[in-house]
Amino acid sequence: VNSINLSNKSNCNHRRRKQYQSLPQHVYSECIARLESSNIPHSVAFVVRNLLDARHGDFCGDETYTTLEDVRLDLQLMFQFPSRFLDNIQTNPMPQLSACNKLYGRELDIKMLEQSYQLHADGKCSGVIIRGRAGVGKSKLAMHVRELAAPNSYFLVAKFGQNKDVFPLATIGTAFNQLCDIFFREATHSQLTLVEEGLESSLGTQAALLAGVLPSLVKLMPSCTGLSPSTSCVDSAMSMRFLFSELLGVISSHSGHISILLDDLQFADPASLLLIESLILSIEGNSKSVFFICCYRDDEVNV
Repeated sequence: VNSINLSNKSNCNHRRRKQYQSLPQHVYSECIARLESSNIPHSVAFVVRNLLDARHGDFCGDETYTTLEDVRLDLQLMFQFPSRFLDNIQTNPMPQLSACNKLYGRELDIKMLEQSYQLHADGKCSGVIIRGRAGVGKSKLAMHVRELAAPNSYFLVAKFGQNKDVFPLATIGTAFNQLCDIFFREATHSQLTLVEEGLESSLGTQAALLAGVLPSLVKLMPSCTGLSPSTSCVDSAMSMRFLFSELLGVISSHSGHISILLDDLQFADPASLLLIESLILSIEGNSKSVFFICCYRDDEVNV
């Protein structure tokens, strides 16, 4: 049985590396900096750097040359195959991949969605329901409404998650909080004044209850910070549905068109579902201003 004594070989390499003359650190650093900033081929730069690294002796890297024969072999390959070793492969700038937003194979669905939106513009439709299995493109189809809406329109998204019992109304609350922020940022001074007066009239002292769910309400109704929520209401859940509906009604009367996407409704908690029903019913008399898009997985809902 043949044996290979690695310790002997290591000692041999050790003796070879000891033969290299030490290079001062500042000189070495300057050489590396010039090497990296030069335009010489990567392979030649690699050879030079490995030769410079030999100054570290026992602490040099595994790729550092230990014999002149190794250097000669690499240089011979560059001489014989210059197109392979001396032509740099350009990796920058990195290629960019862009995905188009066009929907393919959904012409009929898009047409039905556009017809529903047109009925909504005529005051005959307050929303549309999109159902199907997971991954079929419900959300993507619903986002097509963005292209149908006017430039000054608002598009809100409330996407429910599986933790539906943890924070009831949290998902819808986030969307309405965003609505308050957008309106405050884009509305004129006169619009803000009218909305503030309308909210003070319709919400009253109960605005403090809604502000506990929508922190941005204070931007539209600063007076709600000094109010204390009434404790005389019999059904707080019903009061909350009324307050949300009044808020949507007041803002939509003085803002651009509002589209609200309610996604993954199969995960919605019961309180949120009752709130959605109340919101849709509340805008029936003013259906031109708010459009609801409701998406859910029909294979995960017991009808």
